[in-house]
Amino acid sequence: MKDSKFILDNKSGPVGGCCIYFLISNNKIVYVGKSVNSGFDRIGAHLKYSDKVFDSYFIEPCPGGNITEIETEYIIKFAPKYNKSISSNRKYATRAFIMGLFKFWSDDSFLKYIKENKIKTYGEKYFKIEDFILGNKI
Repeated sequence: MKDSKFILDNKSGPVGGCCIYFLISNNKIVYVGKSVNSGFDRIGAHLKYSDKVFDSYFIEPCPGGNITEIETEYIIKFAPKYNKSISSNRKYATRAFIMGLFKFWSDDSFLKYIKENKIKTYGEKYFKIEDFILGNKI
């Protein structure tokens, strides 16, 4: 049985409110999500309605800043198996989005541009939008 010191030292943050939550399976982060109301509601929905398999979770109360961009940073950092894409945001975008936004008319022109400008890929399939602005694409 845990003593009160252990419980108090390992307590969760406030219940409800904005948060980033992590679904965990076998000590591996398998999904990162966000909630503006309560992570508990979202986690419960995953248990009841989704095919995501997890045995534990972690909730981080809103750390401040743009919650969508923070969620994206975590998805890129951990590459959880159930996160198939990122939410639209002002910082990161997929190749297809970048190609349309900056009017790359072919894969060859896009690949040439990222090579010449040494543009980094994040999480295997995402790019920082600012890298294309700094590379004078617009």
